[in-house]
Amino acid sequence: MSDFNEVKDAAWQDRLHRYFVELSIAAADHAPTPARQPFNQKRLEAILDLRPEVLSFHLGLPSPELLAVIQKEGFRILATATTVREAQFLATVGVDAVIAQGTEAGGHRGHFMTDHLGGQMDTLSLVQTIAPRVEFW
Repeated sequence: MSDFNEVKDAAWQDRLHRYFVELSIAAADHAPTPARQPFNQKRLEAILDLRPEVLSFHLGLPSPELLAVIQKEGFRILATATTVREAQFLATVGVDAVIAQGTEAGGHRGHFMTDHLGGQMDTLSLVQTIAPRVEFW
């Protein structure tokens, strides 16, 4: 993921403007905050200072450069996969474990390689499909 993009943010704000007006919502009250921004150098520095044993990522991974630093520092890395393809990708980039997340998670699932949600599986089916196809150790 890349850092916050003001141009893209302005574009989606413009697209949603009529809904803010219709619902009497102040758009400024819903401006991006640091909690809504992707993993970046500043967050990496905080993690390096705090040194948690495990890092968990959802909606994709940090950039390859930041991920390389995390791996070099020896952190255990967990990441969400909503499809077999995502799980296979996570294994190839060196994630230690996959959090299989099925359709029961609802609309805020951690998908990051597709926007097509129609073909996704329930959690049990996803785990049973990932397990024989993805090797971590």
